[in-house]
Amino acid sequence: MRLIELIYNEYKKALSQQKVEGEAPEFKVSKEEVDKILKAIKKIQPSTIERTENIEIGNVYEYPDENLPIFFTILDKTEDLYIALVMTPYWQLASDKALIVDFEHPISNKFAVLPIILNLDEEFIKNEAIYIGKLRKEDIDILQKFYNGEIEELPKDRRGLSYAEGKGFYQEQFLKDEIERTFKLQVFAQSPEFWEEETIIELPPERLEKQLLAAGEEKTVYRGKNFTLFYNKEEKVLELEPSEELTDKPVVLEIFGEKYEFENLPKVIQIAIPEEFKDNINIDYIGQNITIKEVK
Repeated sequence: MRLIELIYNEYKKALSQQKVEGEAPEFKVSKEEVDKILKAIKKIQPSTIERTENIEIGNVYEYPDENLPIFFTILDKTEDLYIALVMTPYWQLASDKALIVDFEHPISNKFAVLPIILNLDEEFIKNEAIYIGKLRKEDIDILQKFYNGEIEELPKDRRGLSYAEGKGFYQEQFLKDEIERTFKLQVFAQSPEFWEEETIIELPPERLEKQLLAAGEEKTVYRGKNFTLFYNKEEKVLELEPSEELTDKPVVLEIFGEKYEFENLPKVIQIAIPEEFKDNINIDYIGQNITIKEVK
């Protein structure tokens, strides 16, 4: 078993706190290196609570999740919200769109700043999150330049590994797992209106028959050109989240050739799954048959 596979398995075990089944790994790296990584992972515990009144660019916070804390850093501020990026101590699983940074924490002295953008409000950061430090100025500058489009790539010696999308690489699956895991922190996901005023679209059963021919490993997140599609396992529904620049605008949503017109596109659209397909969803197949276009 490769080191990256071992680390990904430990990440999944930390999320569920359950033993990962399988044969004993055949290490292709030194046992000392593996022991060091596993020892650090086992130390993952919520930090001592430290509140701060000043929310500044580069501040790093920890949100005590059920099994594995969620880390994030402040990238920017709009009129009403703070823009943050998700961080992870599993920097070995990061892609080339993630910046590897030095950051002292009991579980690791290296983190990856992932390409997952969160919209957070001030009350949540101050009352729910734990301030644990700040990124170095040079790291903040690199991140701001990258997300402002001033540089096209992160420094080669400070980023994760590139991968071919859709080929089952651990970096891609890890990113999807973290998108799903951190979605609940989004300001609109915490709002009652987000759940009460959803638009629901019924998906005809005949549209899903072909997906069975292409069904592969179970996935719960699909990232389209201007939307993200989530499979809510508990509720057995699909949740389509359009890009922020499309919400509240007139658009045409097309799903399997069926068009739906919106004068003001909502922040989330529920797609109801026919009963016979609720436990057998190929989210990639569905996502590839969705398009959203703004009406000019």
